[in-house]
Amino acid sequence: MTDTPVQPRASLADYTPAEVEAIVAIRCKELSEHLGWEITPPAVKIVSPDALSEAMEADQKARSEKIRGAARDVGLLASMAGWLLRLISPSMLGYFGTHHNTLYLNGEVVPQQAAYVLLHELVHAAQWQRFPELFERLDAGRVAAEDLADRHGDDAEATRIARDHYESLVTFIEGHATLHGRRVCEARLLRDAPTLSADEVRAYVNALTGLDPSDETMAQIYLRGESTLANLDPLQVDAIFREPDQIVRLFSRLSS
Repeated sequence: MTDTPVQPRASLADYTPAEVEAIVAIRCKELSEHLGWEITPPAVKIVSPDALSEAMEADQKARSEKIRGAARDVGLLASMAGWLLRLISPSMLGYFGTHHNTLYLNGEVVPQQAAYVLLHELVHAAQWQRFPELFERLDAGRVAAEDLADRHGDDAEATRIARDHYESLVTFIEGHATLHGRRVCEARLLRDAPTLSADEVRAYVNALTGLDPSDETMAQIYLRGESTLANLDPLQVDAIFREPDQIVRLFSRLSS
């Protein structure tokens, strides 16, 4: 986030709302040119780590209630929070919530890493703006997995199948955000730091992603999704966005 007219700061919390807005506008333009999609900048809030976790849980809760038509039992919701937290954003550096069209960033993150995190979350905003039906399917899949777990237990076959379907959708959208957040970040560095080699840039951006391949969630969701989509051409990926069943076939772990 430091290659803009805004002066660099020690952490995200040190930026003013106006400075954040200016940075987001530049990044949306950059990402729009890369993806070939028109992107409307979402609201962005810089918050504490605790507030970030609370925002994620509140967003998930609101989206689930929209499907159920009522609140889920608080105790059961709390029991699922850890699973969702690990699956959707293992390091909780940022989160895009569709309920209020708001992107939340961890204020303790240094701007260098935030350069990637912001792009990753803006890809999610772009995905939601272009393919809202997929996010409706994502929410329905999460609710189905939760409700089946409530009725039959976590280890029941129906629960495992529903959770696998949901995780397949998450793998697709997170892999897509990881791939394109990484590519845009690398392209900017190659443009603005000509003394760096392509290998040096790749290594640097890889560190910015914070993705540990030894972590099962990161490996199975983020990295597996990214590597799979990297081998497909853009037209194939665009078609997959419109076919959730194809996403499940591509990423199901039960069929492997």
